[in-house]
Amino acid sequence: MRIELPPRKPAAESIIPMINVVFLLLIFFLLTAQIAPAPPFDMTLPESHVDEAAQARDVLYLSATGELAFNEARGETVWPLLLAAPGSLELRADAQTPRWCGCWGGCAGWVAHRPIWS
Repeated sequence: MRIELPPRKPAAESIIPMINVVFLLLIFFLLTAQIAPAPPFDMTLPESHVDEAAQARDVLYLSATGELAFNEARGETVWPLLLAAPGSLELRADAQTPRWCGCWGGCAGWVAHRPIWS
């Protein structure tokens, strides 16, 4: 007597290798992404007309009220850190920050009659 076995179902494709690839890509993009730190206070940045961005690592923040921030320091405590900082420095100033006129002594200094940049 011959017993017939039920027909075999074809083996299903395993989805595990695809999940592994997706997680590897996710890890790759998370490790290679540069996440910018949040500014220490609310700022409205001015528009730039430069094609390439600066490559500075240290950032000095200047608010519209004249408040300074550098790394973890705030206010007047930023000056010793700025003197000790090697290399280039990026300045991120609020768009409403008063500008130095550039006349070097003929006026009160922080006025808006002849700004260096616009």
